[in-house]
Amino acid sequence: MIACANIIPSALSLCFWQNELIKDQECLVIMKILNQKKPSVGDYPEEHHFYDVPEFIAHPVSETTDAYLSWILKEIS
Repeated sequence: MIACANIIPSALSLCFWQNELIKDQECLVIMKILNQKKPSVGDYPEEHHFYDVPEFIAHPVSETTDAYLSWILKEIS
């Protein structure tokens, strides 16, 4: 479903959850996917993560190289 994932360990997360400040160590995962794969990739955290509302944010790529786009297409097909 993804071409590549970057895992950044030990990200300090601060947020309010149910009127309480939560401070937690998390890993940040950046996944390289294409738009058509977004629904199935986005469903995975909701089904498998222990958080009630796991974070899933998609950032569209406005520019990249032809070679990089070709690599992603090759990896996810």
